[in-house]
Amino acid sequence: MGLPTRKFKLAVRTLKVVIKRKIKARNRPAAPGVAEKDDVINHAPQNQDRSPPDLKLKQPTDSDHKAASEPATQTSSSPATGHSRKKCKMIRNLLGTDDERAPQATAGPSDGWEIYQREMFGSILDVTDKALIELVVSSVPIPGFSTERKEAARAKATVTRNTEGQNNRVFIVDFGGEEPMKVCVRVPACGRVGLWTDIDAGALRDYALTMKYIKDNTGCPVPGVFGYDTTLENAIGAPYIAMSFMKGRGAAEVWQNQGPDKEQKRQTLLKSLAKAISELRVLEFNGMGGLQFPTDDTALPSIGPVYFANFGNTTRDAEFFKCQEEFVGDGPFDNSVSSARKEIQRWLAAGEEDYKNHELTDEEYHESLGMFKYFSMMIDLLPGPSDEPGVAPETFVLVPPDYDLQNLLADDNGNITAILDWDRVETVPRYYGWARTPDFLQADWEAQYYWPHVNGLTESPLAMDRYRADFARYMGEACGIDGRDGGKDSCFTARSHLYYQLYKVVGESEGMLCFLDKVLREVCPRVDMTEHLTLLGRDGFNEEDESVVRDRLQKLFVG
Repeated sequence: MGLPTRKFKLAVRTLKVVIKRKIKARNRPAAPGVAEKDDVINHAPQNQDRSPPDLKLKQPTDSDHKAASEPATQTSSSPATGHSRKKCKMIRNLLGTDDERAPQATAGPSDGWEIYQREMFGSILDVTDKALIELVVSSVPIPGFSTERKEAARAKATVTRNTEGQNNRVFIVDFGGEEPMKVCVRVPACGRVGLWTDIDAGALRDYALTMKYIKDNTGCPVPGVFGYDTTLENAIGAPYIAMSFMKGRGAAEVWQNQGPDKEQKRQTLLKSLAKAISELRVLEFNGMGGLQFPTDDTALPSIGPVYFANFGNTTRDAEFFKCQEEFVGDGPFDNSVSSARKEIQRWLAAGEEDYKNHELTDEEYHESLGMFKYFSMMIDLLPGPSDEPGVAPETFVLVPPDYDLQNLLADDNGNITAILDWDRVETVPRYYGWARTPDFLQADWEAQYYWPHVNGLTESPLAMDRYRADFARYMGEACGIDGRDGGKDSCFTARSHLYYQLYKVVGESEGMLCFLDKVLREVCPRVDMTEHLTLLGRDGFNEEDESVVRDRLQKLFVG
């Protein structure tokens, strides 16, 4: 449907980078036993010469462990979890999501695989065990484990894990002994001469201090941060975050267990996750954006823009460095509903510009007007406060930026032991913050959802409804009947998947169409979506039909 001019130019520049990356991906050797994904880029058709008619629509008002203790990847969303991500939404879609992990070798080595790893990680592959041990002994302060103890244990220290993802490499340094001490050292793939920038350094520092802030102020089970270095001037010659080792196995392994105790373990996982994540209820903020720390005092974070680029090397060519600053989002924002209204209005204005420039047909333009009408009505149903004078200002909360099974650890019974990967975390509206359902319970509202699925692991829509209801009940129990300590946000849990999925697609045409298709199946079944939207954009609703649609949307989003 079109993008604002600045966003469009940025997307074009990034698309060139992405195309190169995808060509390389098709040609790169896959690790034995790993299937590669197909990538499809859709192109808009050519359109006829038309001038836009006057709008008559209401306008908005103003596996013992998952990749050690921390995943060896960097998030990209969550979906986008806050409005500050809107500027780079198209870029994020083109670059791929957190689920597009680098393939992991499952069999013997191959020359092709080694070449691919060298391209991804370069000199980081040359970091020696000796250098890692020296780094931890000499530079990483560990509470209760003095430098003298580390020196004494140096001879027995080993690097027990060296694994990689698409954006980071993770090492586990194990000091052994009667009281074992393990340290997780996480190194960004781009942490090398010629690739690492001041923007990256600032982002890594904020990520480390954000984790420390959460650890210091809540009971949420996140890794403890022992130390970090944003420079290449250290024993391993690369930036890093050193953190505590977290026990547990990947929660996906527990969730997908097909044994006789499958349901019991799932319920345990949901209940313990609700309890663990609800620990974030004690934190609230007066703006929507990324946490920033002017000093190393984590008691005083401020809210600023979010940096969207990941730490992977695959996009870091000349084109990337020409526009790296464009990966720093707008923000912070002080009202989520107002921001969404402005974004949908910008999206419509971009569509009008495309129409004037002969890039949309009459039918496509009218379809976009119909979409605008529906999204305007749905945004009005978001449960955030207005920004009118006299109304208490909106407050915001945290939620994991990639809130899915791959970033959760659990014990054998399903009890959550760790919530990982807080890179690019940002403050978000309460109605899809810490109390929302996790991503794996929202799969049926994602564009890529298919059921029945060929591997039999995807849950049916009815099962998703049931598990969401279970999680909402557990969230209410975790927060207490009286909603103490901010626990009142549990009132959003049951419908939080709708709020989250709506908010993250606003301003992105493909995502909007996919979400609206699912909404219309609930609100206006048995209609052809394209024809319905086109007629709506051309002729508008009649009064009776609009009343029915509004009532059904109200029931879906509010109850």
